Amino acid sequence: YLVEEYRRGPARGAAWRAVKLGWVPCSLSAGTTALGLASLGVSELEPIRVFGFHAAVGVIGTLVVIFLVLPGIFARWPIRNRVDHDHDSSLAIPWAGFVTRHASWLTGGGLVLLVATAAGVPGIRTSVGIDTLFTPRSPVIRDYAWLEREIGPLVPVEVALRFTDDEAVRPAERLATVRAVAAALAELPEVSNVLSAAVFVPELPEAGGLRAAARNAILARRLEASLTQLTDMKLIRDVEGGQLWRVTARTSALAGLDYGDFLRKVRGVVEPEVARHGGVDRGVSADYTGAMPLINAIQKTLLRDLFVSFLSACGVIALVMIVVERGVGAGLVGMVPNVFPMIVLFGLLGWGRAALDIGSVMTASVALGMAVDGTFHFLACFRHGLAAAKGGGAWPAGRHAAVHSAFRHSATALLQ
Repeated sequence: YLVEEYRRGPARGAAWRAVKLGWVPCSLSAGTTALGLASLGVSELEPIRVFGFHAAVGVIGTLVVIFLVLPGIFARWPIRNRVDHDHDSSLAIPWAGFVTRHASWLTGGGLVLLVATAAGVPGIRTSVGIDTLFTPRSPVIRDYAWLEREIGPLVPVEVALRFTDDEAVRPAERLATVRAVAAALAELPEVSNVLSAAVFVPELPEAGGLRAAARNAILARRLEASLTQLTDMKLIRDVEGGQLWRVTARTSALAGLDYGDFLRKVRGVVEPEVARHGGVDRGVSADYTGAMPLINAIQKTLLRDLFVSFLSACGVIALVMIVVERGVGAGLVGMVPNVFPMIVLFGLLGWGRAALDIGSVMTASVALGMAVDGTFHFLACFRHGLAAAKGGGAWPAGRHAAVHSAFRHSATALLQ
């Protein structure tokens, strides 16, 4: 806007004229950018909320600096020698002519691309695996790879078998349940080892007869006597209303597992064993905890936050666009170039089954706020051109003239 005012009139007062011309689109673009970033505040994840808040404050701070500092600088040190030649029209005007001549084809092709890529959006998945947070050459990744190769996998999934006090399930029966669950987990190809109280207690013989029964009775009494030791090892814990027996399975942190699918497999082998040993009828149930369910919960939260923050930002910015354009139709049309790149990008990611991490989840709201900047500036120049065309009696051909004017005034700056 400052460069344009240097071209239109004398250098004296150009900075003030530029502020008068650009304060509305600049304020709207910065405000909507801040809204897009602030929409990340709906996330349940603290890093994303903090990023959105600080980035929004930074954008508003930049707007203040633009209005309070830059006009004075350019008023004191004019840039007249940099704008003597009109460089913007060399490419902008031919491109504007191409757009106006092929508007129908461009619109139709864009809508086809939009619909085709939008169909891939439901296929988006998220990942917060350690291998996505560091480069392959990172010392952390090298250390993890060495530990898993030389010692064993590092990611635990914890199954806590709960036995209520209401049902008389003896320690030997509880141990049998734990042993069965551990054996079922060990059969999963993703699991390398399983740790439970059954590792430290000898297996009871299955043969019948008085001798086996006597041995079982002795082992059962020894088991009851050793419960304190197992409690000290954090394998058993007395809680209000019952007792928890811990079963820990470990899997790789670098194998690229879909933790959601893996947890479903874990539940699929554990629940039948729990039911086989009495289930809810005898007060036996299973809870799932540890790093694996936590990571899976984060993945679900990331995906929900992506859509909630993006849709909330779209809704607020669309309302602003409708008010500015003084019409629902015009405002919604003005939103098309803002949501188009995000839908295409995330649709392609969905079709390609590429996993989104914490950083890429923020992309939609950030990109939406940035895209709106160009839309507001372009529409401001278009409205000025349209008003000039109406005043000259060149309507409806004035639409094309207004498009050419908007390209001439803003295309180079927006491209930069």
